[in-house]
Amino acid sequence: MFILVFPTPGGSISINKEAKMTQLDISGMTCQHCERAVTAALESVTGVERARVDLARGSAEVEGNAESTALIAAVEEEGYQATLSKR
Repeated sequence: MFILVFPTPGGSISINKEAKMTQLDISGMTCQHCERAVTAALESVTGVERARVDLARGSAEVEGNAESTALIAAVEEEGYQATLSKR
């Protein structure tokens, strides 16, 4: 389990004790534009705190509370394929 601390605009601190890491295998990416498009798609999903997409490995790591089905759907809406990683 991850414990993430985020400052809020009012100066207080919020702690997210339920954040999780989801790893996806992504196929169909061929360039940096693809990598940025997949990153933006993942980060647009409610509950995502951060997404890191790796073009060379064809993978993504997503931190947050988003459902894996929503993450996969967001990637597929951009025209790429995504599955939960078995690594």
